[in-house]
Amino acid sequence: MASYLKSNRFSIFAVFVVFLIAACNKPGGNTNKNRTSQSTENFSTNETLYKLFTDSATIVTLDTFKVVFVSRFTPGGILELDGWSAKKDTVFQIGPNITLSSYDTSSVPFGTGMYIGNIVLKKKELADIKAALNTKHMHYVIFTPKLINSTHFGYVVQLTNDNPADETNKVITATAPVGSMNPSPPKTY
Repeated sequence: MASYLKSNRFSIFAVFVVFLIAACNKPGGNTNKNRTSQSTENFSTNETLYKLFTDSATIVTLDTFKVVFVSRFTPGGILELDGWSAKKDTVFQIGPNITLSSYDTSSVPFGTGMYIGNIVLKKKELADIKAALNTKHMHYVIFTPKLINSTHFGYVVQLTNDNPADETNKVITATAPVGSMNPSPPKTY
């Protein structure tokens, strides 16, 4: 029996290679292709950015350092932001310190040719927002998108007592701008 297997090694190897090639060429075998098409299936490139908000307590409890926001798409395709605060530009915790949720569309277009990058709330801007919350006693902080150089976007920061999450309240009365967030230039944090 051993001599039979020795003489047929090439045949056994050839059968193994044929099965291996057949298994690799099955339809749907390339899972990376499938993942890419599923993740972009509902993505549209000609939309408007949403206005975002958070409650004032979340802002007040943030350490007064620079906050770096990263874009996140909701299952519905809406761009929202998560932010990380850190004393040093290279030491960030694993989860975000703040999440900005959407509440209404804006007039700022978002689509092909736009850059999606980090957006920064500088330490001084955060201190100014906290000071305004302290003097005006408002309950919510809203972030309204603004177009910068037609390919970038930032946010104007305002305060309100109207709950943006309350869908029955269609009118949000906001203060004059108390700060702004701008796109981060490409750099190493």
